[in-house]
Amino acid sequence: MAPLTAIRGGFPIMICGVVVTDEAGWSPGWRGKDAEACLPASRKIAAETRWRKNFGGGKIAREIGRGADNAEDRKPSTDMEADLAKGAACPVTDAGGGGGDLPAGPPPPIVTIKSLGRRSEMEDDGYNGPDLVVLPLLAKEGERIVPKMVERGLRPLWSDGPRRTGPGAPAEPSSEGVGPQRRILAMWHYAGVYDGHGGEAVSKEAATHLHLFYKQSFASVLGAFGDDNPVGVQPPNGTIADSGEQSAEGAAAQDSCENMMAEDAVPKVATPAPLPILPSDDEMVAAARRHPGLTPQMLVDAIVEAFHRMDRQLKDQLVAMEMGTTAVIALVCETHICVANCGDSRAVLSRGKNAFRMTRDHKPGVEDETERIRAAGGAVLDYGGKRVMGLLAVSRALGDHYLRNAGVIADPEVTVIGRSPEDEFLVLATDGLWDALSDSEACDMTRKYLEEAPAAGKSPEKAAEEAAQALVDAALDRGSKDNTTVTIVDLRQG
Repeated sequence: MAPLTAIRGGFPIMICGVVVTDEAGWSPGWRGKDAEACLPASRKIAAETRWRKNFGGGKIAREIGRGADNAEDRKPSTDMEADLAKGAACPVTDAGGGGGDLPAGPPPPIVTIKSLGRRSEMEDDGYNGPDLVVLPLLAKEGERIVPKMVERGLRPLWSDGPRRTGPGAPAEPSSEGVGPQRRILAMWHYAGVYDGHGGEAVSKEAATHLHLFYKQSFASVLGAFGDDNPVGVQPPNGTIADSGEQSAEGAAAQDSCENMMAEDAVPKVATPAPLPILPSDDEMVAAARRHPGLTPQMLVDAIVEAFHRMDRQLKDQLVAMEMGTTAVIALVCETHICVANCGDSRAVLSRGKNAFRMTRDHKPGVEDETERIRAAGGAVLDYGGKRVMGLLAVSRALGDHYLRNAGVIADPEVTVIGRSPEDEFLVLATDGLWDALSDSEACDMTRKYLEEAPAAGKSPEKAAEEAAQALVDAALDRGSKDNTTVTIVDLRQG
C-alpha cells in the first residue's frame, strides 16, 4: 500500500496507518497458499488477548511475560530442531499449546510528518512499513540485548539479571533471561527515519532500500533462498565500538573512495540501483514457519548485516563519498521492540507515562566514539562543534565514504527488549526535533494528543498525525532551523 500524502505548509507529509485489506480480509501484499495458511482472516483480537495467547494468561512481566505453569506448553528448542530435521514445520511455542497461525492483531498506526524547517533543501526522509516481514523469535523470559552506552537509561525497565561473560560473549551487555526458550512466530512492523547531510540522495536511497535489505538479510538467515542464495550469507561483523577496529566493509569502501577522490569525479545524484533480490512473500512465510527461531543476537546480527548491505550499495552507486545519512529504525511485533541507530537521530519509548531513550546519539565528542575514531587514524577537531576531521558532526552514518579511514562507520547499535502492556508509543525523529525538545517533553505532548483523541472522535491515525505535527511545530517555535522529521508508532494499537 502506498503511503498517503498530504500537503501542510507547502511541504508534503506522509501518513501511513493500518494496511487496507480487501473484502476477504487479506492485505494486498499477502497472497498464496502459505500466506493464507499463516494469516487468519480476522485481525481484530484485543491487545490483552494477544498477550495472553503468547504468554499464557499469567501475570505479565516487564520483559516478555510470565510463562504458564504447564511444562507441556514449553516445548524446548531441541524439539523444534528435531522437527526441522524431519522436514516438519516448527509449531509456535506459546502457553496456548502451539499452533501455526500468526498473532491476529492489526499493525500499529505509524505516522510520519516532515518539515523543511528554515532550510532551503529537504534532506530528511522516512519510510513506514507495516507488515514488513514474518519472523520466528526464540527467546527466554526477560532476555534482551542492550548496547553498553544505552543500558543506563533503560535500567528502570527491568530488574538486574545475569550477564553473559567469558569467551564468546557479545560486546554489548545482555540478559540471558530465565526459563526455557520460547518460539514466537510474529509479524514485524518497520518504521525508519533518515537525516541526510551533504545532499538528499543518500537519505532517499536509504528510505527506498534499507527496509528491503532488512528483508533480504532475514531471508538469508531463514534460508528462504534455498541452496541458490543470490546474495550469499556473510559472517556478521556486529558493532566495533569496543574494538577500535575498522569493519571489512569500511576498509573496502575506503579503498574505493580513495580511487574516486583521485578521479575528482563525485556524482551528486544516485545512479539507479536495482531493488535487492528477495524471495516471495510465500517463500518468506514458509521459511519462517520451518525455522527453529532467531535468537535476539541473531536478530541483531541480521540487522547489522542489512546496514552493511545498504552501505555497500551506496558505495557501488558512487554517490555517497561526500554525503551520507543517519538512520534510526524501529522493528516491532506484539512481543518485542527492536531499535537500530546509526548517527544522531533518536528513538524514544513511552512506557508507563515515562520516557526512555532507546538509542544514543553518535557524536564525535562522545568519549568512546572519540577513542574509536582516533584508533582508526582519524581525529576529532572543533570547528563550530566537535567534528570528524573537522568536517562531519556525526561519528556513524550510511555513506560518507571519504571518511571511512577516519573512523566514520555504518555499524548501527541495536537494542532488543520485550514489550510491556504499559507501552504507549515510540517517537523516532531527526535531530531537528531533539535539538529543541527533551525526550520527556516530546512524549508528554504526544501522549496528550493520543489520550484526547477518543473523546474527540478521532482515529488513532489522526491523533498520531496531529501529535507529530505538534512536535514539528514546537521545534520550529523554539528556534529549530533544521529539517525535522517525526514518526510516531502507536504501540497501544498493535
